[in-house]
Amino acid sequence: MGLVPSLSYWGKQSRIEEMRSQHRLRRKTCFGWMWRSVFIVIIFSNAGCSSNALQKSSLPSVAQRLPGLHIWKQGVSSFLFGANDTQEWSQNNVESSPEIQEALKAAHFSLMRTFFFDKSPADGHHTTDAEIEQRLETVVNSGMTCLGVCVTEHLYCCI
Repeated sequence: MGLVPSLSYWGKQSRIEEMRSQHRLRRKTCFGWMWRSVFIVIIFSNAGCSSNALQKSSLPSVAQRLPGLHIWKQGVSSFLFGANDTQEWSQNNVESSPEIQEALKAAHFSLMRTFFFDKSPADGHHTTDAEIEQRLETVVNSGMTCLGVCVTEHLYCCI
C-alpha cells in the first residue's frame, strides 16, 4: 500500500487539473472580451473624429439661421449646452439671484430652457404674468437665448 498513491491523492490531482483548465478558459474569455472592447472603442473614436466637412454639411440650413446659434469645431451646436429654469423651489434661485445670473453669463452658456407652467408644481396656483415676465428677464440677464417650454396639465409645447 505504501507504493501506490491513495485514491484520494489522484482525486485531488484531477480536481486541481480541472480547476486549472477552467481558470485558463476564463482567462481566455476575459482577454477575448477585453480585446473586442478595445477594438470597438477604436472604431467609434475613429468615426467620431471624421472630417469636419461632412458634419457641417449635414446641418439643416434652417438650423444654421437660428438666432444666437454658433457652430463650434466639428459642427457642434452651441445650443447643445445650456441651463434649465424650472420651478423655483426655494428663495435663493436663478430668478431671484443676480449673482447666479452673472455666473451663467460668465460661463457663456448659450441656451436657457425655461418652463412656463399653467399651474405651479409647487403649490398649484395659476402662473401669473409677473412670474412669466420674471422668467424672461432671467433669460435676458443671463445672456442666453430662450427656449420656452409651455406646460399645461396634458400638453408640452416648445416655443
